[in-house]
Amino acid sequence: MAKKIYLHIGAHKSASTTIQANTRASKDFLKTEYGISCLLPEDISGTKFAEHFQGITGRERVLGAEEYHKSLQSAKRCMVEMIESCTTEDVFISWEGVLGHCSLDLYGGIYTHSKLVAESLGAVFQAYPTKVIMLIRKQDTFIESCYLQQIKAGRFLSFDEFTSGIDVARMSWVDIANDLAEIFGKSLLIVPFEVIKDLGTSIFVESTLSYLTGKTLTLDRTKVTDRANESMSSYGVEIARELFPHLSDSNRNALRKIIFTEFSGSKFGRAVYFNSFSRCLIGEATKADNTNLYQNYLGKFITFSGLDADRYKEVWLSPEPRELKGEANEHITPEVQYKQAGSRGDEGSKGLLHMANWPFWRRKKHDR
Repeated sequence: MAKKIYLHIGAHKSASTTIQANTRASKDFLKTEYGISCLLPEDISGTKFAEHFQGITGRERVLGAEEYHKSLQSAKRCMVEMIESCTTEDVFISWEGVLGHCSLDLYGGIYTHSKLVAESLGAVFQAYPTKVIMLIRKQDTFIESCYLQQIKAGRFLSFDEFTSGIDVARMSWVDIANDLAEIFGKSLLIVPFEVIKDLGTSIFVESTLSYLTGKTLTLDRTKVTDRANESMSSYGVEIARELFPHLSDSNRNALRKIIFTEFSGSKFGRAVYFNSFSRCLIGEATKADNTNLYQNYLGKFITFSGLDADRYKEVWLSPEPRELKGEANEHITPEVQYKQAGSRGDEGSKGLLHMANWPFWRRKKHDR
């Protein structure tokens, strides 16, 4: 019997590291208790599988037809070998590098190589029953988080410079979902990042893995990691942008580690760059696609996890900014509340407005 594959492909800055950190901590438990083996970034990085997806999503080079075919076959052989080395019937694989990187300004949008990625995934996992899960977040906070990740990676561009390189017609999650669904059909699942605020990290991880595998998973006997990829504060960003251009690569890397630790968002507050007007522009531009996405994907997980679907629908589809705070327990089922009890600055963006050029937001999206 072919092994069953449960594939988590990201996205970046949408609790992927949290999923991976907690899966890593529970690796032996998941194997012995639920019969699930895990292949995580440390198992995948540097392999032919990783090289293939980095090759088709990178900007540096474009694979020709023959080179693409050879790369794809190498990726498939590599992944089959890793899967067959697992001793359980079920295999959980997690690596957001499948989608590419989160330098949205260099892509010009969100994962613009998704069609080629979907086709490659279909070929690699052709021999196995495969379910794919992607965690996503609203476009405005996704852009902000991806910008902070650029600073963490050692870049020192401004937020306006970052957003001016993004094409609003390429800010659609539904385009990516459609590309993946064309290959995986109903075996594609999508989870909204925002629910982590209401569920808490432990239940969020349990619910995501249970939704993906169809098994009722609990991680009660494992230590839960709440902040696996801490974001930077605006204070930390200011320090980094001031100092990075004057440092050698080695000294910049050393300073990066200090800034991550000492000037995190949890210590100095979450960095916020879009103002309300900018968020409304993004909300208007993405509303139609987000409606499609919510109806076909997001609402299913929200109902599955015991949350108020109407409330989250408003959060995702309203052009006005919506916050989920201070009233969570009023919108969670008693079962989820019970589990929770047991488990226990806003800057404007010239870049966005330059990117948007208001009339353009109302144009029909061009082909990707």
